Amino acid sequence: WRELSPADKERIAAEARDVPMPPKKPKKRPPTGIALFRRQLYKQGHPAVTDVPMAQANAEVSRLWQALAPEDRAPFEAEARELRSQHVETATALPFQLFVRKLHDEGHPLTQVKGVGPRTRQIAELWRSLSEAERAAIEQEASQTPHARPKSEQEPRRLNPFAYFVQRLHKEGTVPKDAVAGARAAAALWRKLSPAEKERIAEAARDVVLAPKKAKGYVLSPTALFRRQLYKQGHPGVTGVPMAQANAEVSRLWRELSPEDRAQFKAEAQELRLQRRATAPVTPFHLFVRKLYAEAHPATKVDDFATRTRQIAQLWRSLSDAERAAVREEAANTLVSQSLPSERVLERMRSSAPPARALFRRQLHKQGHPAVKGVPMVQSNAEVSRLWRELSPVERAEFEAEAQELRAQRVAPMQPVDEAQWEQLVSADAEEEVPPAPTAPATPAVSAAEESSPADPKPRKPRNQRSRSFEGAMVGGAAPGARPTQAETAR
Repeated sequence: WRELSPADKERIAAEARDVPMPPKKPKKRPPTGIALFRRQLYKQGHPAVTDVPMAQANAEVSRLWQALAPEDRAPFEAEARELRSQHVETATALPFQLFVRKLHDEGHPLTQVKGVGPRTRQIAELWRSLSEAERAAIEQEASQTPHARPKSEQEPRRLNPFAYFVQRLHKEGTVPKDAVAGARAAAALWRKLSPAEKERIAEAARDVVLAPKKAKGYVLSPTALFRRQLYKQGHPGVTGVPMAQANAEVSRLWRELSPEDRAQFKAEAQELRLQRRATAPVTPFHLFVRKLYAEAHPATKVDDFATRTRQIAQLWRSLSDAERAAVREEAANTLVSQSLPSERVLERMRSSAPPARALFRRQLHKQGHPAVKGVPMVQSNAEVSRLWRELSPVERAEFEAEAQELRAQRVAPMQPVDEAQWEQLVSADAEEEVPPAPTAPATPAVSAAEESSPADPKPRKPRNQRSRSFEGAMVGGAAPGARPTQAETAR
């Protein structure tokens, strides 16, 4: 172009003026929430997205989006959902999309090609080989055909025929339990089926309705809330660095926080946990397990935890589709707050004190003691035990008191919520702060002499000395009847 003369350029420009511009194509899909957020940053002239490379702008927009609080993200996500619903109702199908759909309906051989890449390339080559008249006819039909709804918006959700086939094989025990080996074995059996058998399986799969997608079932921990605050502040330790490095930096900064600063994040996490407990339903499997315990099912009487869990899971898998659907329906109407731990579980948690020795070890870490910094774990454990034994009773009492307080705080959130608290949690108009749940009474510490007293008719069998819960119970106030360790007896 630079080598052309002005006369040649003028002639080409005159010819270009006579060529009509093609009509603008409608956007294939509406913007997402983060795309709307990026658009707002551009309008505001934010330095993160102006006059910077695209890759750098994308990374900065992603960081700013992740640092937003849920209430700040909500307007963008609501607008994106509204635009998506309007797009689904008004948008028409794309010509190539309609062409591919027609090939699938006709059972064209190209739709049976293995591999998404080769299949798509061959279908695209067939699309390019169409004449202008054939392509115009498809474009005309596409302009009058509604756009296919995304799979996520189809109701109800259906089970894929192959997934249904794999599910039945697992129930019958025909394929290995391992996920990879089971999938390979099921795929080999699926390829051997005749078209009539596959059609029969597809008809059976159409009758299976999947449960609706679950909402997020977790609440951010205090450390996660602290990490979000660091992102909002643009802290260099968590922005623009690998995930492993950011995790290590967040852990280090969290350990350096004062107890007062940590208490703020813990209070916020506790409030979020109480709010979720008031509104979130339990999982179907959780409700199924609770029913088994209420009925005193023999599977719940097995001593070994792993064996008991496997037997209960086997019972869950053996349920029919109708029975499982009934459990799901009941679980959707059962809140987490209505399935709190039993008094037996709470009593066990009260009697198992948190490890006071772990609190002592944490203090050594903060002080940078050479016994726990940069040494193997076995050597560190031995050194911590030696230092712990050298502490005076008064010094130990401080750690034991802190462990006792932590134990009470651990049990307190699991106490049943009274009627006044329930009204505040459920009501959307409640303006007062949720009062803390009643704190469980602290269990008094029992000395080693009292524990080993012969008056105890049923002394419990000691656990492994490496068990953290047993070690903590012996140091920080064990349950009555617990036998002391050899170290405690020697002291």
